Amino acid sequence: MDAANKERAANKANHATYIKDATASIAAIDECLNLLSELGSSSPSLIQMTKVQKAFSKLGATLKKTKYASVVKALLKLTDFANPQILARVVKKFKDVRASLVQGIANAQQEESEQAEAFAKFMDISQTTVDNARTRVTNNTAALKKCVKDIADTEAFRAQRRLDLAQAEKDLADEQARWKGVVAVFDKLFAELANEKAAID
Repeated sequence: MDAANKERAANKANHATYIKDATASIAAIDECLNLLSELGSSSPSLIQMTKVQKAFSKLGATLKKTKYASVVKALLKLTDFANPQILARVVKKFKDVRASLVQGIANAQQEESEQAEAFAKFMDISQTTVDNARTRVTNNTAALKKCVKDIADTEAFRAQRRLDLAQAEKDLADEQARWKGVVAVFDKLFAELANEKAAID
């Protein structure tokens, strides 16, 4: 789950960074398009050209981390602001890039939403699995403790029975010894009676 959290955080950060950069790029493109639209209506003045150059520099910086960086950089170098046809092509290319960035933002937002939903489901299932595992561990631990106690009780019972058996064997031996003495007394008595009877006869 820690790995999943790290991956989710990284993906979320990547999406946020892309959306932030793409939004900044769109704003820079809009600024350039506004300035280029002004150039199309008249011959560009020095002030207009200065604004365009600054806007293009800003655009190049914002697009630096995107796949459009090299393409836009090449366009900016080749652009002839006095040529309406070339200017129109540049405007079209900027609009295409802008549309692609807008779609990229929508895709990133959709992907973020889907990943967040999938992550939530994964974490829910994972948490349920962890909770179930903890419950099983708790139950198994309790069952193990009971089993250990039952074994200890059984061992104690067996030990007591061994003591009882030893005592019973001792009692039996004592009784056998006592009975042997009784038998010996009667045997002696019977022998004496037999002698007396023989003397009378």
